[in-house]
Amino acid sequence: MVEQATGTGDLAPDSARATAPTTATGLVTAAAGTSDQVSFTLPATGSVNGVKSGQGTVTYPNAAADGADLAVQPTDDGIRALVTIKDADAPREYRFPLTLPQGATAEAQADGSVAVVKDGGRLGAFSAPWAKDAVGKPVQTSYRIDGDTLVQTVAFNSDTSFPVVADPHYTWGIITGTIYFNKSETKDLALGAGAAVAILGAVTKVTPLTVSGIALTAAANIAINHGQCVKVSTASTVGMYSGKAGDGYCK
Repeated sequence: MVEQATGTGDLAPDSARATAPTTATGLVTAAAGTSDQVSFTLPATGSVNGVKSGQGTVTYPNAAADGADLAVQPTDDGIRALVTIKDADAPREYRFPLTLPQGATAEAQADGSVAVVKDGGRLGAFSAPWAKDAVGKPVQTSYRIDGDTLVQTVAFNSDTSFPVVADPHYTWGIITGTIYFNKSETKDLALGAGAAVAILGAVTKVTPLTVSGIALTAAANIAINHGQCVKVSTASTVGMYSGKAGDGYCK
């Protein structure tokens, strides 16, 4: 069910930068920036042992409230946690306590994502959340920050087809050599060369890049015409991506 919802094209079971815990109460960890790491705890109610699939998904059966299953997937650009909600009596809120690098904060963004920011630079982000029911229909979901905890609300109801899979996905962006912009950010990049360079500079204070504003604007306009988003590598290469490999960030 989990891998049907996420796909497996972006899974990285042997990733050295992201780690799934041995039990459901352990820390999920991922690289952040150049030397830090971001960690978070799953919404588990018991210390259930993880079971790893051949594709790299680690599952923790019945580990959350009302028997919800938990799972973790190391990915090419971060790590994904998933909750499989089995019926309408389950909780609608799931809490992921965060352990951030010293001086870093979690900040809600206009697109629904939550950025991890330190010293004016962006270390990574929890991509805008999604949830799908048993037939693949989107279920309304959102994040909020409660102190040092990321809280995901999943607005299912009695008409929802269960189980529902919900997904917080932490992406580290620069550490993998690539910064990913969503569709709203891509539209901002398309406004003009000056705006594009300013936007890139704002998100790369930790690892400055030298990219032509004209190239950024041109790529953004092409991406918009094809329903795609812009990505920029630390080698100053501009490209596009669709976000269809289970990432979900290009929306």
